[in-house]
Amino acid sequence: MENKIKSNDQIDVSQIVDVLRRNWWMFAVSVILCGALGVAYLYVKHSVYVVHAKVLVAYDEGTSSMGSSIMQSLSLGGVGGSNVEDEVLVMGAHSIKEQAIKELKLNRSYYSPDGFLKKKYYYNNSPIEISAPEEVFDTLSVGMKFNIKANKDLSKIEVEVKKGRFTTLAEVTGDKLPMVVNTPYGIYSIDKTKFYVPGEEVEVVANVTGNSIYAEAITNDLTVQKSEKKANGISLYYEDINIKRGKDLLNKMVELYNRRGQKEKDEM
Repeated sequence: MENKIKSNDQIDVSQIVDVLRRNWWMFAVSVILCGALGVAYLYVKHSVYVVHAKVLVAYDEGTSSMGSSIMQSLSLGGVGGSNVEDEVLVMGAHSIKEQAIKELKLNRSYYSPDGFLKKKYYYNNSPIEISAPEEVFDTLSVGMKFNIKANKDLSKIEVEVKKGRFTTLAEVTGDKLPMVVNTPYGIYSIDKTKFYVPGEEVEVVANVTGNSIYAEAITNDLTVQKSEKKANGISLYYEDINIKRGKDLLNKMVELYNRRGQKEKDEM
């Protein structure tokens, strides 16, 4: 019985080896394709950075209220009677994130095609910007993509606005900037910025969404927690492909938190 089992095992192995020999080219092609896909992914992928801020929360024993001290050039204000866990919740509150996004205009991001499968992302340096009354961005409940193209002298400007891949919301052609675009989700103005270079063609894609939606979208990239090494400290982490944008967001959140804390102290 043992000899028979060994014989069957040898036959199975031989069959596998034979299949590999006869179809070696299929495996070679698979390895080459996987390698090519890996290289392409590294080519188009942008590095993601983690911005870290540490905040030390201190109590003012004289007034039994929470004061603040700063680590790494950030500041934190607090409210009397709170503990660090409460302050972590307040710092990471949706309202703080939403207001920070609103003031920094982070709900509008821009990029241009930059060669094969690559993109050039802008932050506060886009040649084109989109604006609308703040009420529009406060209530906007969908994401939209503005595809903007203009020739060298801006005599022909084409704008296509899409929701998702297949829904076109607006198509507008004009011969000057600013240009007004009317969509089912509000009226938007498109204009050049100080970073526009006269005589150059423009091709910019703008992703636009509501402030509240964007605040929800960054939840997975933003961490606010009690510091591990400091019992009365708070750590903030944010992942972004743009370091300056990440720093600006954390600084703005802390600034807004300070405003809130000071306002409540003034009202006591």
